[in-house]
Amino acid sequence: MQREEDGLKVDKRLLDEIKKGDLYLISLEDEHSFLSLIWHAIDDSRILTPQGQSRTLRDVAQRLIDNNYSLNALSSNLDLNANQYNPKWFDKCKKINDNFDIDKFGWIAVTPATEDELRSSPKGTFYIYDGTHKSLVLAKLLLDKKIYFKTLECLLLIPRRN
Repeated sequence: MQREEDGLKVDKRLLDEIKKGDLYLISLEDEHSFLSLIWHAIDDSRILTPQGQSRTLRDVAQRLIDNNYSLNALSSNLDLNANQYNPKWFDKCKKINDNFDIDKFGWIAVTPATEDELRSSPKGTFYIYDGTHKSLVLAKLLLDKKIYFKTLECLLLIPRRN
């Protein structure tokens, strides 16, 4: 794949899923569209996605800010609930944040959100299938006004991937 030849990481899980349905390239032309993407809900980063609260990138990144969490600190071993936080998951965020370059951001893979995701995140649009680490970093940088948004390309995977 050309992206790998260019030195950009492409997740094997994503490569496998590309073969299982339709694939479209879409553009997110503004910050609002990007921040409306729905983030995952996994135990390793549950401190950012409390049960029953919105999981749009805007809301997740705002929780980072409101709780004074830096991505560097989260990659160290903070004294937080182990059922809701794994510092190893945040290691990748720290590395991306330390070397962030919007021009090397690459694609995010998205898929249609489920009814439950849309109900819990009513301002949400698509679910982020691949690219959660870099999306979180960019969302926080945008909300902190440390970077300006540039149009992003996304791979839209249809039907919904699990």
